Amino acid sequence: MSYWVWIWILISLLLHIITIFGLLIVYQRLQGLHSQESPAEHQLQKQLQSYLQQIERENEAYYRKMVQFINEREQNWMAKLKSNQPASSPSFSSPTNQENAFDKEQAIKEEEVPSPQPALKQHTPEEVEQVLALLKQGYSHQEIARRLQRGVGEIQLMVNLYANPSD
Repeated sequence: MSYWVWIWILISLLLHIITIFGLLIVYQRLQGLHSQESPAEHQLQKQLQSYLQQIERENEAYYRKMVQFINEREQNWMAKLKSNQPASSPSFSSPTNQENAFDKEQAIKEEEVPSPQPALKQHTPEEVEQVLALLKQGYSHQEIARRLQRGVGEIQLMVNLYANPSD
């Protein structure tokens, strides 16, 4: 082999060694950067931890308040039930005791949850006459409902309530 080939091989070997050495230095620096936390990251992590701890404390306090509230409501409910029972234990064989117990329970339910009565729509005589006139003209319940912008069930109800069976 010639002298120049050996020089090229030696230069190539030196460049490879320098490159490997450079890669090792870069690798070490990257490892150093990953292991070191910046002050901003460290502060952010502390703030997040304190925030999570505060949320956990608040959740625990809320949970305790809810349990206490539920227990109080349950005790109040039991006290109401006990106060509505007669002093002697009721005999379930007697229908009067059963009726009294049912009436008291019903009174408690009505006190706590008022039941709204649905308002029934009263049909005016003019509306009824109009429906019956259209029916006599041969219109179907669906057509009458569409014309008067009413429900089919409402028209059927009006016809059933107000129509003469002789018509």
